[in-house]
Amino acid sequence: MITKIEIKNFQSHKNTILDFTSGVNVFCGESDNGKTAIIRAIRWVVENRPLGTDKLNSTWNDTFKDDMSVKLWLSDDVWVERIRNKSINGYRYFRDGKEVTLEATGTDVPQVITDILCLNDVNFQFQMDAPYLLSMSASEASKYFNKIIHLYTIDDTLSVADSDKRNLNSEKKVVESDIKKYRQKLEELEWLDEAENLEVRIEKYDSLIQSKEDSICNLETSISDHEKISSNIKNFDNEDKLIDEIESIVIEDYSDLELSISDHEKLSGSIRNFDDEDLIVKEIENIVIEDYSDFQYSVLEYLKLDESLRKYEAMLKPLEESLPDICPLCGNKLDKYNLEDAEI
Repeated sequence: MITKIEIKNFQSHKNTILDFTSGVNVFCGESDNGKTAIIRAIRWVVENRPLGTDKLNSTWNDTFKDDMSVKLWLSDDVWVERIRNKSINGYRYFRDGKEVTLEATGTDVPQVITDILCLNDVNFQFQMDAPYLLSMSASEASKYFNKIIHLYTIDDTLSVADSDKRNLNSEKKVVESDIKKYRQKLEELEWLDEAENLEVRIEKYDSLIQSKEDSICNLETSISDHEKISSNIKNFDNEDKLIDEIESIVIEDYSDLELSISDHEKLSGSIRNFDDEDLIVKEIENIVIEDYSDFQYSVLEYLKLDESLRKYEAMLKPLEESLPDICPLCGNKLDKYNLEDAEI
């Protein structure tokens, strides 16, 4: 309930203070003395109407050098004020021992102001309005009464509830549709579990195949080595035959060479033992005459043997170089360059 109103620089009111009593309050006076301006001032606070303030401002306050304001007192410690000046165009209120300013409120009344005042448009009847309720239809009057006793809150709540229900049903259908789609997708992806098991099995088989491939590679290497060894063994057989032939030739010719060398040594010894040169010369002549034919033959044979030996040595050298370090038959280390010492 409004207990007092203060009006400053609002239309014809420069600084008006009105105290209300409980019950009915009546403003009496001649026309154009500011009676309707009081109702208009109260409506400016309650509804923030009219929106423009130029027609509401007093003529002596055209530049808003002073505050244009309307303050409604609801009790000694609660009031609401609508104010317009150069810096503020909004509301101020005092409640619970605190004063709060709401600037630039726009076209709507702040909810906190509406809650404090508990007033709205149904509380106003102007001079030129149609007869109260008589000009309304039954449905309009019903709505009007509902608004007075705040039954519209129930309608608004039910309307919001119905709207929320419709939205929720719509969202529910969307969600159910999504769930159905996702279930179908899940059914299509049931093979993933089996695929995971299959992947594990494939990995095991891949590992096993790799192991087998490594074994095959090692086996192929072993076969290749075996073939090389077999080929070398065949070459060794041919080389053994050739070596045997060389040994036989060398041994046969070596004995003749030893004989020639022995004769030569004997001849040299005989020469050293001769004291008399004549005897030496004579002895040499006798020996030369007797043994010249044999010695000449031995020298020729020696030259032939030396040539054959060089030939076989040239043939033996590449064979020795082709021999492995380890004998493939007995496993012993081979001395490639001293084979004649090993067997001859």
